[in-house]
Amino acid sequence: MKYATRINSFLRFDSNLLNAFQSIGAIEGVDYVDLNYPEHFADYDIEVIKAKMEECGLRCNAINLRFRDKYIGGEFGNHEPAISQDAINLCREAADACRKLGGNQMIIWLGFDGFDYSFQIDYVSYWNRIVKAFRDVCDYSKVPVSIEYKPYEERSYAYIDTMGLTRMILNAADRENLGVTLDYCHMLMKHENPAMATDIFGRAGKLYGIHLNDGYGVMDDGLMIGMATPVKMLEMLFYLKKYAFDRAVYFDTFPIIEDAEGECAHNLVMMKLMNDALESVGQEKIQSVIDANDALAAAALVRELFCTMGGNHYMKRDWEATAKGILAAVGGPENISGMTHCATRLRLNLRDDSKCDDAAAKEVDGVVNTVNSAGQYQVLIGTEVPKLYEKFEPLVKGSGAEVSTSTSSDEGIVSRIFSAISGVFAPLLPAMAGSGILRGLLILAVQLGLITEGTGTYTILYTLSMSVFYFLPVLLGFSSGKRFGASPYLSALICACLLYPDFIGLMGDAGNGAMSEFFGIPVVLMSYNSTVIPAIIALRV
Repeated sequence: MKYATRINSFLRFDSNLLNAFQSIGAIEGVDYVDLNYPEHFADYDIEVIKAKMEECGLRCNAINLRFRDKYIGGEFGNHEPAISQDAINLCREAADACRKLGGNQMIIWLGFDGFDYSFQIDYVSYWNRIVKAFRDVCDYSKVPVSIEYKPYEERSYAYIDTMGLTRMILNAADRENLGVTLDYCHMLMKHENPAMATDIFGRAGKLYGIHLNDGYGVMDDGLMIGMATPVKMLEMLFYLKKYAFDRAVYFDTFPIIEDAEGECAHNLVMMKLMNDALESVGQEKIQSVIDANDALAAAALVRELFCTMGGNHYMKRDWEATAKGILAAVGGPENISGMTHCATRLRLNLRDDSKCDDAAAKEVDGVVNTVNSAGQYQVLIGTEVPKLYEKFEPLVKGSGAEVSTSTSSDEGIVSRIFSAISGVFAPLLPAMAGSGILRGLLILAVQLGLITEGTGTYTILYTLSMSVFYFLPVLLGFSSGKRFGASPYLSALICACLLYPDFIGLMGDAGNGAMSEFFGIPVVLMSYNSTVIPAIIALRV
């Protein structure tokens, strides 16, 4: 398969579009990008964009329309004819840009076409305006035009909200170059089965684009691929392969605290695992299970697919061999003055950059990409980087070389801060996410009358959902100790002292700000349960 990734993920800390092309182009396996119109064209001439993409070995997959400002009252369906026409004109401009960049399609998401209240719009008039607009755009465009539907956000009710209504629009517009782009999270939000939509539109020859991500079906989560609904994802990929989908699959994931390159690396690995599993089991066998309409046979198939994924060589990678390969490529242990790692990268400070063979480092099994930035040589591994570091650190320290395990002082302050935060919080994310989900389910159960507050069941579930947050300073103490080179157990103990009941009891009824004394020294008492900053600062100091 061909892959594209989300540019805006790479623009979070560096708004330079051309630098984003450089970063994406360095990722092996990603050869396409999607651009937003007019957002990404505001500060750059189209010829400059085209030249930089070619320089980085990238091609344009699609131009995505992004309507803002005056269009918040609706785009094609807007009751003001002038605004509706302006939306059509914007699409024409985007079509011109798409042709110049050699893009495969133009994707239109009408995020503001819809309503929030009953009696707000005339539904049939709205329909007629939207259908007419798509006809006009398709007649002008020389490239395929694709509808991306979404049930809500930006409006409470989007007008084009389902696979069914999208299909009706395609039929009504009746244009050969009009199809659909399926967004995985959008379908989950509408409680649709992504595989069903892929089958229907794929069979009709109207499947133009795929936006892959993952989520829990409540909002547009944009999570990493296969992390929430891997079985649904496997079934959808089966149908993509069945209909020989040959356009670029777009990773529409939104890293918040994760590293953009690391997230992209996970998506690539997960796609390989799933594709390999489907290939190993075979399309014919999978189709025979579907044809049998047997739930138990389907369950056995899922087990087989998961077992096949678990047997992939990636899951059994020789991290010691990877560590030795990286070490040789960077000039050996004597060329390393400092080393650490964050959530996805091995970070090295090199004494002499000229001794580093960057090409050789990228060829090492397990290395996704390398970046030389802010005085550091960064080796992108992905979320498995702690396993690599366990093998890498003894190799370097065992050589007798003088190496620091702290971050170099000439690294940029912003990079250092984000690296520290990522390193401290990354190990805790699964526990925090699981506790948050359990807390949400508990609240829902209470509201539905399934569980009553104050009962034993409620108390036990509440404890399970809140303990990670109450004792967060202790957990942060442990992870901060590992991140900053201190004993994680002593670090956790220091933070645990702040939560000891007798210490908290010194506050009495006064609460935060109560005074006590320690050998005559005044002590201002605070409640440290569920806090974050005190634990991190205390351990860093």
